[in-house]
Amino acid sequence: MNNAEKIRLIGRNLRRARKLAGLTQTELGALVGIGQSYVGQIERSEKNVTLEVLVKLCTAIGIEVGDLTRMAPTASDAPQSGCPHGDPPNLLESTLPPVLPTQGCAPGAARRG
Repeated sequence: MNNAEKIRLIGRNLRRARKLAGLTQTELGALVGIGQSYVGQIERSEKNVTLEVLVKLCTAIGIEVGDLTRMAPTASDAPQSGCPHGDPPNLLESTLPPVLPTQGCAPGAARRG
């Protein structure tokens, strides 16, 4: 996984964790002293976030910073083309559901129809 993929993983996992906590971007931003648009930019990996802000975001949501990098991919987050091999394995245990898209299927694999 390259750095850009890792940053996307953190943003997507932050969004999933925020939603599971029942918070809007506006509510989460207010809890940590940043604007709603900045929360959205972090979740979409459009802005780099400082460690201080990342810790505040995670604390407000009720997770550890490391949880953002440990969430495994799920079938619902698979690429649009779909994978013919079913659900990907749950690679890591986590307190929150995963959000990172799976990597594509092996070249030449047949699609389920």
